[in-house]
Amino acid sequence: MRIGPSFFSLRHQLSLNAQYRGGDIAYVQGAETRTWKQTDTNAVDVSRLLAYLGVSKNDRVALLTENSIWSYEQIFGIWGSGAVAAPMSPLLTPQIIQSMLENCGAKVLLCSRAFEAMGRAAVDGTTCQLVVEGSPTNPSMTCKPDNTVISAQDPASIVYSSGTTGLPKGIVHSHGARWEFARIMASEFSVTENSSILSSIPPHSNGSWILWLGALIAGARSVVLSKFDAQHFFETVAQHRITHGFIVPTIAQAVLDHPLAESGGLRGFEMILTAGAPMPKDVKAQLIEKSGDALFELWGLTEGVATVIKPAAMKERLEAVGRPVAGCELKIINEEDEDVTGVHVGEIVARSTMLMDGYWEREELNASIHWATEDGRVFIRTGDLGAIDGSGYLTLKGRSKDMIISGGYNVYPVDIEQALLANPAVRDASVLGIEDEKWGEAPIAFVILEEDALIEADTLLVQVNQVLAKPQRLKSLILCKSDFPRNTLGKVVKSELKLSLEKRGND
Repeated sequence: MRIGPSFFSLRHQLSLNAQYRGGDIAYVQGAETRTWKQTDTNAVDVSRLLAYLGVSKNDRVALLTENSIWSYEQIFGIWGSGAVAAPMSPLLTPQIIQSMLENCGAKVLLCSRAFEAMGRAAVDGTTCQLVVEGSPTNPSMTCKPDNTVISAQDPASIVYSSGTTGLPKGIVHSHGARWEFARIMASEFSVTENSSILSSIPPHSNGSWILWLGALIAGARSVVLSKFDAQHFFETVAQHRITHGFIVPTIAQAVLDHPLAESGGLRGFEMILTAGAPMPKDVKAQLIEKSGDALFELWGLTEGVATVIKPAAMKERLEAVGRPVAGCELKIINEEDEDVTGVHVGEIVARSTMLMDGYWEREELNASIHWATEDGRVFIRTGDLGAIDGSGYLTLKGRSKDMIISGGYNVYPVDIEQALLANPAVRDASVLGIEDEKWGEAPIAFVILEEDALIEADTLLVQVNQVLAKPQRLKSLILCKSDFPRNTLGKVVKSELKLSLEKRGND
């Protein structure tokens, strides 16, 4: 008999935590707590319910919820039944959620009380069964799917993309890839059994999985926030001695503006992570200072690609997003699909040990994203533009679809955005391209000013164009009174900005 390494799924890791540290606190949400043993027991109950409802191995079970202990117990229960977890975003309409349910063929939708009405509308007219949080279960339910064997190749999750570039795509990860993801994140951010993790993002966003899966691997405690409030954030950080947390760029300013940020309220962190959307350099600098050098930044794709930049390097390279994490390889290719890594800006392609299996039911798209080296190593196209310097650090230049070709020159919106953000009157900026008779395309900027800024749009336009190269110069500049449309992680949805521009033209 051959002896070799065993595969343990993340669901199995929960059982191991229950076995060896069962009385330790796993989750906290307000006054509610769960030990590892209690979490495991509740997950088994979910698995039994799903078996009773006819769910079997590799069936898809959807989840519609806010961030909560309940939501994580459901995911563990889904895995325990052998099914695939498909969390849905409550920020979407019932019609879009229904299309996602139909896309993945979900047999059951597990829905929290807060989104019951949305869940009922989403399953209306489908074969998907709805189970609402707290619903009574059949007391005669005796199904026990405890013997379900999970392999590394079995699908674990379908996380739908944010939909910033169209209808969401279902990103499929195997149990093996999810295990690697958890292991790598725990290692990169030094999560240990003594860590106290702040979980503040719902599971429909892959960003939430970074820390709660790392906590599972390490046996650390996760403190769950169902919604963000700056005062509650600081109270929670102090009460539970939070060591690791995720701050979405859109809420970073609210954290920094709070008086407790000035009086040391961020100093207890060993690691504050920002990811999902670019963070302005001045905001980064403030977070570095007020946290005592605890700020980390992650660039990554839900598909399974990531770089991390750590505090010491960030001080010297505020524009970089780090080096690839363990088990991840990046290259830069040009428009002719030639490898130009370390030489030019181009599209980032990647491969990793935590990479997705592909997009659910999107075979043509799966085929189109492959790029291979001459010796046959297969990478995926990320759609992001960037450059890797001689020290291995990646700097982003935006999305390939966002690149503007003006007068035959490649213009990267991020360069113009950085020029705008260098003006102290500008709080945020987003640049996209529009058709232009003379140049083919020309850049246009949407700008949010600081509250006390008095500058006019025309004046700001003249000032920024003076420092830009000719192909980069803005055709026009629009001042926005409200925030840009964003996804859960704060990334600007440029398609909606473009749509608002078209509406302006039609009015």
